[in-house]
Amino acid sequence: VVPDSAYAVRVRYWATSFAQEPSPWSAWLNFTTGLFKAADWGGAVWLLGDNSTQHPDVASQLRMSFMADMEGLERAQLFVGTRGYLKCWINGKPVSDHEQGHTTTFEVRTLYDAFLVHPLLQQGPNALGCAVARGWYGEGGHAGTMINGNYQRSLIMKLSLHYSNGSRAQVVTSGTDERWSTASGPYL
Repeated sequence: VVPDSAYAVRVRYWATSFAQEPSPWSAWLNFTTGLFKAADWGGAVWLLGDNSTQHPDVASQLRMSFMADMEGLERAQLFVGTRGYLKCWINGKPVSDHEQGHTTTFEVRTLYDAFLVHPLLQQGPNALGCAVARGWYGEGGHAGTMINGNYQRSLIMKLSLHYSNGSRAQVVTSGTDERWSTASGPYL
């Protein structure tokens, strides 16, 4: 099984070890795989949001623009990890109805989500926006990115575009990518 890939499977079984005939084949089941190790993120790095205030009702707002070629696009998958609560939008539409951040031991691991987002993309320019709020990460006691005694809201992101000819394109968070802008704002 390869990271960031799509698969289709079907199964059948034998009712007992002595059965002569197997069951009929199941219907096909489609699934995609996640990212297994750091190298699978394609060079993505943690991007700090605007952390000028630590007020619990304020979120770091991060936004970037990117180009997408929709011709032959079969699948677009967004992988995003955060330290705190997260909401993402593509072209003003929510990526999911996910409302709660992860509860984890940030000293050991940070979890990530994966979303199939190709229906949200359009030919040409697109916009990706994320709001990262304090969440469990800011409750203290976590060994994380601290500046002046405050936990820094941040995210790591990879958008994979998979085309019918087998080619791929990606958009990742990068510390040198000037397409990202940050600001503080309310977390709704």
